[in-house]
Amino acid sequence: MPFAVPKTHDMLHSLFNPLTPKTTFDIVTLVTLSTHMAVAFVFPLAVKRWILMAAFAFWRMCYNGGLGWILNWQSNHHGLVALFKRRGWLDQNRGGKVYLWLKSELEAKMGPDYLFEVRHMI
Repeated sequence: MPFAVPKTHDMLHSLFNPLTPKTTFDIVTLVTLSTHMAVAFVFPLAVKRWILMAAFAFWRMCYNGGLGWILNWQSNHHGLVALFKRRGWLDQNRGGKVYLWLKSELEAKMGPDYLFEVRHMI
């Protein structure tokens, strides 16, 4: 059976539409954006420049370094697949709370036609 790509909403719609369910990652993103906005409004110009520059550098290093490391680890060592198999996170019987959390996060983002038990690849 070929892999069918489930329907997803764009990030702006899922973040800012109050009618769409929010996942853990949505909440973290909204809190981070709100914090940056608060810094922009609360601190004087000289201070907020340094704070926002440090925040930009931190997030850019996390994105470039972290994503690069994860992609390298997965490509060269099949690290993510091995981790999920070893921990049983996608197995309903072994996964426990992590399985339930992953299931709820993905089902909230993918919509009513997405079935976690059918779609996961590992």
